[in-house]
Amino acid sequence: MILNIELEEKNNTISTIEIADKKTVNALKESMVSVSARSFNIEESNRYAGGFGDLTRMAQSFAGVASSDGQSNEIVIRGNNPRGLLWRIEGVEVSNPNHFPRGDGSAGGGISIIQSNVIDNSTFMSGAFSANVGNASSGVFDINLRKGNMQKYEHTVQVGVIGVELMSEGPMSKNKQSSYLIKYRYSTIALLQKIGIKLVDNTVTPSYQDLTFNFYAKTKKAGNFTFFGIMGMSSAGEKAQKDSTQWEYTSDKVNALESYLTSIVGIKHQYLFKNNKVNITSSVLHNYESSKSKADTFSSDYIKNKLSKSTIIYQTVRAQSILNYKQSASSNYRFGIIASMPFFSLSSGNFINNQFASTLDNNGLTWMLQAFIQNKYNWKDKLEFNTGLHVIYHHLSKYTSIEPRMSIKYFIKANQSIAFATGLHSRVEPLSLYYTQVKNASGVINTWNKEIKPTQSFHAVVSYDWTIISNLKLKTELYFQYLYKVPVAKDTADYFSIINYNNDLIKQELTNNGKGYNYGIELSLEKYYSRNYYFLFTSSLFNSKYFTLNKKQFNTRYNGNYIINFTIGKDFNFGKRKKMILGANTRLVTMGGNRYTPLDISATTQSYQEVYYTSQTFAKQYSAFFRWDIGIYFKMNRRKYNWRLSVDFQNITNQQNLFSTRYDFEKQTTINNYGLGFIPVINYKVEF
Repeated sequence: MILNIELEEKNNTISTIEIADKKTVNALKESMVSVSARSFNIEESNRYAGGFGDLTRMAQSFAGVASSDGQSNEIVIRGNNPRGLLWRIEGVEVSNPNHFPRGDGSAGGGISIIQSNVIDNSTFMSGAFSANVGNASSGVFDINLRKGNMQKYEHTVQVGVIGVELMSEGPMSKNKQSSYLIKYRYSTIALLQKIGIKLVDNTVTPSYQDLTFNFYAKTKKAGNFTFFGIMGMSSAGEKAQKDSTQWEYTSDKVNALESYLTSIVGIKHQYLFKNNKVNITSSVLHNYESSKSKADTFSSDYIKNKLSKSTIIYQTVRAQSILNYKQSASSNYRFGIIASMPFFSLSSGNFINNQFASTLDNNGLTWMLQAFIQNKYNWKDKLEFNTGLHVIYHHLSKYTSIEPRMSIKYFIKANQSIAFATGLHSRVEPLSLYYTQVKNASGVINTWNKEIKPTQSFHAVVSYDWTIISNLKLKTELYFQYLYKVPVAKDTADYFSIINYNNDLIKQELTNNGKGYNYGIELSLEKYYSRNYYFLFTSSLFNSKYFTLNKKQFNTRYNGNYIINFTIGKDFNFGKRKKMILGANTRLVTMGGNRYTPLDISATTQSYQEVYYTSQTFAKQYSAFFRWDIGIYFKMNRRKYNWRLSVDFQNITNQQNLFSTRYDFEKQTTINNYGLGFIPVINYKVEF
């Protein structure tokens, strides 16, 4: 076991110090955050039932966080669109690190490339971010990869019904000041499908593979170096039925294939000056992401007709440097500058009579600059002030966003505190939004939305924290978020807003005249792991609304109004010298369903395109979401190795959670789309 213990200087004058072995509740990895944040580590993230070892699914147990549909790992934070989530690895912004992402700009997918067994202490934030965070509107996943064991070599092999994992770590030099960590995973759900369990409705078996690595070296004079990266490939699709007599729905005669590729490779350098007051962390990162799809359909005489194709490729270079200056025991400053330059190639369109009609066709490069300054001041360990300013310049839209941030935390007692935080935030839209094209009646191609500005939001949070006893913590937060300069449809008869943008490419002309707001209250009661058990109870009540161009108010798609989560786990040690462990955990969640706009069946049938009752935009709500997961494992600890057998029963009641509907023109009927049903996930792992 490698323990990394971080100390924070206190401003007290005392005569004696007593050091005792006493566990305390988790401290935040990010020291300049006062509210709406939670740290987690490898052990904690491995204990949550139904998570696939997926960090995003683990976060669905946190207060104010909901699944977007019960199928993907996209998360809705305080009623916001999932696309407002920012991912960072080793402090640097990255693209969506998930397999099977859901369209350009998505922040989630089928399963995370980054698994819990490769992370170090990391932080999840859900609002009122500190000044060092930019380009985020709903939440932040700040992931740190753990260093490999610098003392000895360790290896892991895991085999399960959804694939195999191999991991190795250990020292790279004789002085044991450097280490490596490498993990490879290959997964397919073919075995589950063979025993009758379908995770998806397509006939092309989804498969994925990924690689994670982290090389660390500590030098005597030049500082510390980290070379890190993640890479992932995934594919899925549908195959048309070969027998036309079996065609019942329109989708039965469609061939569709989607493939994804993600690569994130970076170098980080940390240097501490001799005065021990200044340290600089600099990083350079290359991020490649590719998303390709195509679809065909067959006529009754088996003639193939092309439907659509899309290729979206980004190559982004990011460089940043952050300076930390410790002015005194009470005051710390942080300065940073971040430069991003994405190279892009965007192509998408549909086939009409086998002629390709482009809706997106552009390539080139753009850039964005960010800078921030931040100060943390601690007054006699009673008051904690965090103030700062974040600035973003977005070259494509020629827009500058100046975002002041501040928070104040008052310690009523050593175990109780209240805090208030507020600030302005913004989120840049995916590049495909800026380059959407249409042909007018004269055949001239127009490019829409090139001057659309980022969505702006104002956050305010009041928090109360109470450590009731050691490792038992109560926390409640009251928040309000006001969204403005929101891109909405320029046509007043169209009630589209970027707030509800789910997937696919945007094909409307937009203007920055929309608004919205979210407000709510959250409660968390958490018993951190000690005495072989833990539990977490969270509940959230919230409201989420938006305004169109003509100032009409509607529910947002994600206005479920409530979320209730309960997670609990217990370990039992037994056998000679207590080397055997039997563990069990479970998670229950219920929440209000997503909103939807009812379909005008008559108009849809006549026009052969989906027509909705716009007067009832998001007025209807799907039934409440419910899910119950159970996990059981047995672990045997040996002197030179250990092994673990685990079974996760996900959605054990096989609840059919409805999250969307679509209209089938062939059958002239509405088809329901449901979240994942019952899934047993069995894994056997050996560590040596």
